[in-house]
Amino acid sequence: MTDGQVIKCARYKSSVKDFGVPGVLKMTRQRFFFRPNDPKSSARLNVEFRLVKGHKFTKEGSNKQALLNLTVDQGGNYIFEFDTFSDRDACREYVATAIAVSGEAGRAGSERSAAPLQDEQLSHAEMERRIRLLQEDSELQKLHKQLVIGGVLSEAEFWATRKKLLDENASRKSKQQVGLRNDMFHVKPSSDGSSNKVTFKLTPAIIHQKAYRTPGIKIIFQSGRMPLTEKSRSVCYT
Repeated sequence: MTDGQVIKCARYKSSVKDFGVPGVLKMTRQRFFFRPNDPKSSARLNVEFRLVKGHKFTKEGSNKQALLNLTVDQGGNYIFEFDTFSDRDACREYVATAIAVSGEAGRAGSERSAAPLQDEQLSHAEMERRIRLLQEDSELQKLHKQLVIGGVLSEAEFWATRKKLLDENASRKSKQQVGLRNDMFHVKPSSDGSSNKVTFKLTPAIIHQKAYRTPGIKIIFQSGRMPLTEKSRSVCYT
């Protein structure tokens, strides 16, 4: 091995039984090359290791060829025969390392292709939705701290798998009716002083809230049979 490379004499074979083309096999971290001794031969190779999915080899023994078979993702293969098993093993170990390194590089490339998730532009409303959900769910807040603040996931990756949770929370909030203010329950009656008649003055807000919070009144209110309107009106009780 020289400067992170392996260079060995070998025969490139189309099959195990083929005599093979003698030449030089050179391996680097990214690819392997085969140059035949005969300059007129067309058996020249220049193959990237990212295309190699596995390798097979013969066990050392009497009357056995020192073979190394590299399989590629298109279903093909490259078979090399070496003069000694030590040369073959040096290439075999190098191939195993090169395949592993190439696989890691491929995964890193896939992760980089998903990088736009980390650069997403959030609207003010979306930011408020996330903050509100974290405030209401202590367990989710704890998980967010561990994964996002801890550097395991990006903000976008964390929320990408919880979009349904955000939508459900927003839907639930939109269905909740705003409660009556305390001062709505303290409607002071008035009297004319000359009879037993007591008058309560209801504001449009009180009429609307009362109608929509009480099922029976709501039905009457929506049907138009309720004597009250959205205008302020006095309701008398005797």
